[in-house]
Amino acid sequence: MDFDVVVVGAGPGGCVAGRDLARAGFHVGLFDSDTRETLGKTIIIEAEKAMFDRVAVARPGADEVPYHPQSARIFSRRGKEAFEFHREIPSYGIYLDRLAKRLLADAEKSEAEFFGGYRAMQPVMTEGKIAGVAFEHGDRREEVRAKLVIDATGFNAALVRKLDPGLGIEFEEKSGDLVVAANQFCEIDPGKAELAVRTGKRRDNEVQNCLSPYGSYSTQYSHLSLADRRAYILVGLKADYDMPTPSELIEQYKREQGWFGKPIYGGKGSIRIRHSLDRLVADGFMAIGEAASQVIPAHGSGVSSALYAGHLAAKAAIPALRSGKADTAALWPYARQYQSGRGAVLATLSAVRLMADSLSEDRLATMLEQGIMAEEDLYSALVPEFASISLRTLPQRILGFAKNPGLLRPMARTLKAVATLRFHYSKYPKTYDPQEFAAWKQKTQRIFKSLGY
Repeated sequence: MDFDVVVVGAGPGGCVAGRDLARAGFHVGLFDSDTRETLGKTIIIEAEKAMFDRVAVARPGADEVPYHPQSARIFSRRGKEAFEFHREIPSYGIYLDRLAKRLLADAEKSEAEFFGGYRAMQPVMTEGKIAGVAFEHGDRREEVRAKLVIDATGFNAALVRKLDPGLGIEFEEKSGDLVVAANQFCEIDPGKAELAVRTGKRRDNEVQNCLSPYGSYSTQYSHLSLADRRAYILVGLKADYDMPTPSELIEQYKREQGWFGKPIYGGKGSIRIRHSLDRLVADGFMAIGEAASQVIPAHGSGVSSALYAGHLAAKAAIPALRSGKADTAALWPYARQYQSGRGAVLATLSAVRLMADSLSEDRLATMLEQGIMAEEDLYSALVPEFASISLRTLPQRILGFAKNPGLLRPMARTLKAVATLRFHYSKYPKTYDPQEFAAWKQKTQRIFKSLGY
């Protein structure tokens, strides 16, 4: 089989890239290790509401959104309420498998061809460039040739991690970057849940988010709806923590609350949280989504980044393919636009994440309880956007630092790194120049090394 473009991974990012390239008239093959029936994990994910409009995807329908919170409160690991979220929550909870199947249908309507049950083994190189992919299909090995290959394989990064070093894309994975998470959507015991609301233990139709209950990068996120008779619970934590698994912690939480009923949906998975790969393209090759480490480091959500990267990658690939030169220079506009925009935001959030990793759970709880971290910081991470400190929150932050002067140094170091990263990523090379890129990459490494990465 030969194609103009082979997209490996028919998740949200891969399907958007395949859809856009097929609409532009290219012969596109969408390959995935899952079949059409098993495509997409049975897990609830968060995705920015505004992103769907940016990438010309219809917003999720009622059958794709499991819950609709009207408010949210943030708690420290000590159970103390830190602040209430007064803004509109800027993201949806979405059934991932339902979204994935809808996006695949959109891609196929645009005449992209889907091939399920194909496990990517390695990229195929010809004359120093990527020229296709070797797949395992059943008991056979099949090589599929293409002018352009897009790795959209998510956490597995099936092709990126096997690229020849001479192509210039370095895939790096550290144990401290790995997170495990699990969630469940459940029926409830209405009588017990109503009692919990009446006695003030819970609020109806509200998200409760406890930050860092199981280590520096961890969360316990829950929602209850009496009208829908449903409840949701998510637990995420660093993979290298020596403690119960997220699934075990979910069961513990459900027992403590007492009003959870039968699970009706849910799943678990691993997430890689770090700043994006320095280089996103090579001759005949592009990496998007989690395969390119484009997850939001603050909370581990990756679907919105994948949608956006898939859209940007296709936008850059169309003129490159039409010119007959899908080489690094022709594909570079995707890397430039992503890194100087969303990549810059996520790099600054990665700096904040590294600061949090360096602090004890109790110091993080103090930052929440004393107002050093505020609602606007959480909102910036959810959107995501560059964080800013408003005059409204400044007095409480100053008071918090006055009571806890030991937190000033790590915060000052982080704010300096955030400002440096924001400027540095804005200077990502506009065109591909090996020497200019090497200098940019070296400086990136120095900045993150100063943060202990």
